[in-house]
Amino acid sequence: MPARRKIEYVSLAGLRLDGRKPADSRELEIELGVRNDGADGSAYVSAGGTRVVAAVYGPREIIGIREDSCSISVDCVYAAYSSATGQRREHTMKAQEAADIIKGVLSDVIMRSSFPSSVIQIHLEVLSDDGSVIPTLLNAASAALVSAAIPVIDLFVACSASLLQGHSLVDVTDQESRGTGPYLTLCVLPSSESIAMMTHDYQLEVGQLESLTADVIKACKKIHAQVRQKVVANAEVQFQTRAKEK
Repeated sequence: MPARRKIEYVSLAGLRLDGRKPADSRELEIELGVRNDGADGSAYVSAGGTRVVAAVYGPREIIGIREDSCSISVDCVYAAYSSATGQRREHTMKAQEAADIIKGVLSDVIMRSSFPSSVIQIHLEVLSDDGSVIPTLLNAASAALVSAAIPVIDLFVACSASLLQGHSLVDVTDQESRGTGPYLTLCVLPSSESIAMMTHDYQLEVGQLESLTADVIKACKKIHAQVRQKVVANAEVQFQTRAKEK
């Protein structure tokens, strides 16, 4: 049997398998107001072959309960057509992990005291998965919350990175995530460059962690600019529409 060919994640020309440079994140496509099922805000975000939707419902008052702040409910699913039969169990587990992580982030960044005795529900759907699903879902949730006029402490954004064959690769694809290198995900509050969430798959050396973190924060600044540009443009359109209606 011939030996299995080793994957070269970065070519001699310095390009990754999808043509990006190691420090390049995938270009985002962002659309707001994509759900018409009663959602107060929604966003579609694609990063390469990873496509997701986030929808925000609320805040809704909870009758009969008195709390100083609102509660956060997050659910996540993979679209039925995105899962082959053998992937359904894996996708169910990944969706639950994403929901748990994202709920933790949103509980910290949403100004929950603005909505006492209420609940905000966030529904997340993965349409296709080509890596970095949790960061892409976080970016969609961030845009959806702003479009729903939910106050947050910052327009948070997220990105991933992996160290493969001596290269720090930002915004990791599915194929790259299956490599043997450490994998890091950060959610960043760009105004202060503080970290709202960090996950990594195994213990990193201090130097590796610092290097990957710096690369992800740099990528998050680019992602933040793209998300901010879209939500600002959307707000301007909504303002002009309301002005015409008066």
